[in-house]
Amino acid sequence: MVQNITDVVTSSLEKIAQLARWKKRAIVILLDILLCVQSIWIAYSLRIGVWVLWDIAVQKIVLVCLLLMIPVFVLSGVYHAIFRYAGTGMMKILVRAFAIYSVLIGFTFVVVGIDGVPRTIGVIQPVVFLFLVGFSRVTARYLMVDLLGRNQFDGEVKNVLIYGAGSAGQQLAASMRSEHGMRLCGYVDDDQRLDGQRLDGDKVFWSGNLRDLIEKRNITDILLALPRIDRRKRRAIVEQVREFKVHVQTLPNMHEIISGKIAFSDIRELEIEDLLGREPVSPNELLFGRTIVGKTVLVTGAGGSIGGELCRQIAKSGARRLIMLDISEFALYEIEKELKKLVASQPGMTLEMVPVLSSVIDADGLSEIFAMWRPETVFHAAAYKHVPLVEANPVEGIRNNILGTKTLAAAAKASQVKDFILISTDKAVRPTNVMGATKRAAE
Repeated sequence: MVQNITDVVTSSLEKIAQLARWKKRAIVILLDILLCVQSIWIAYSLRIGVWVLWDIAVQKIVLVCLLLMIPVFVLSGVYHAIFRYAGTGMMKILVRAFAIYSVLIGFTFVVVGIDGVPRTIGVIQPVVFLFLVGFSRVTARYLMVDLLGRNQFDGEVKNVLIYGAGSAGQQLAASMRSEHGMRLCGYVDDDQRLDGQRLDGDKVFWSGNLRDLIEKRNITDILLALPRIDRRKRRAIVEQVREFKVHVQTLPNMHEIISGKIAFSDIRELEIEDLLGREPVSPNELLFGRTIVGKTVLVTGAGGSIGGELCRQIAKSGARRLIMLDISEFALYEIEKELKKLVASQPGMTLEMVPVLSSVIDADGLSEIFAMWRPETVFHAAAYKHVPLVEANPVEGIRNNILGTKTLAAAAKASQVKDFILISTDKAVRPTNVMGATKRAAE
């Protein structure tokens, strides 16, 4: 029985949604006229204490109210809004229209007066009418967006928590209401005083109870709505939730939200910068340009993650020639292919690329490379840096990280290289493992 009623309602809503725009507007105007008449009947009956459906006084009130309501609502833009997405903006338009309407109705019935009509109708009717129209807009939004949209959505619905019971979380929740694949299960916040409170009707939970909350409500996604916190705090929160099998996404920081408004589309995947315990340090453009622009630059370990990023930045910074040295054939092939696409996609960019398959511990090979290409700047990124592997192979770590650096530095000195930059690691500050110790020795 209930399912049949739901199907009939859904079918009717689908037909209404497919109507032409002018037909929908006509339906809304007709609905407002009916609500206006109903509000008059309610207001008049409340005033005289008897339920009266229709008499001469009601006819006079209906005539005056409709003559004022229709032009005021049309000129105020009430019928130019998208009905199904009624929200705070729509309510502002309604309030403005009703303010004008109430003044006119009050002046007509209270100040001027009409024979046979109680003057208090000029106060009661606008209040009742505002309530009925506001309720109709909210109901229409629920039927057209929530009910119809969710019935049409046939994908998997995710149970979502918003981490951050603040203004950003509130705006994000409002934006989520049109995402039919997301079901908001509440907010999470570090402030224990907010535990059990409600934000726009959704419950706020203390982060200390996060484990039980995820299990009981079968949470699949957590959205971090904390754009103002620093990276250290963000990392601590990520570390807290990463032990659970949930998908974590975040809003950008406040510097990135330049519009001042937050939408569901602003949500992005976590990036490596979000996991840093500090703010990232931007490169010194002056120093970077002085050692790269118009020069021949050698990058060792060019196929690695760090060396590859150095090659990308150097290519964009206007180097004349880029010598890419790596011991891995595949890694060298991949970075060269990527940089060729980069250069081809940038009009006016010219860069001579020289891939060199060699090792930093090959002294003779390095001497030939320096003699042939005469690099002016060297970025030394070739190193074994994965701690477990170096711990398992300490001799190779020492040979590559220490002796390789020494060999490369000697070749650079013999070739009178102007700038030699060693890419190190924070694990070299107070080394507690072989890898950190080798990088400290290289420094």
